[in-house]
Amino acid sequence: MSKIELPEFKSYEGEAALWDNLDTGNFMKDDGEWFHFDLDDEREAWFRFAAEQFQAAYGENEPEYTLDMIRELNPEYKP
Repeated sequence: MSKIELPEFKSYEGEAALWDNLDTGNFMKDDGEWFHFDLDDEREAWFRFAAEQFQAAYGENEPEYTLDMIRELNPEYKP
């Protein structure tokens, strides 16, 4: 792998954009130039945890809500 050199940034936003892009590096194709982190197990564990929490919050006994049960419409809602 070649030496990584960070550019000089003219603004905080430019530097933040670089680090945001590096944070998504594990989803990009490995071309030998990017850091590679094997996060598949951790990512899968988070997905499993989220699904379990969702199921606990909205279980099988959760009632179906109909439009006539709405007491006040949300004026900011845009379908």
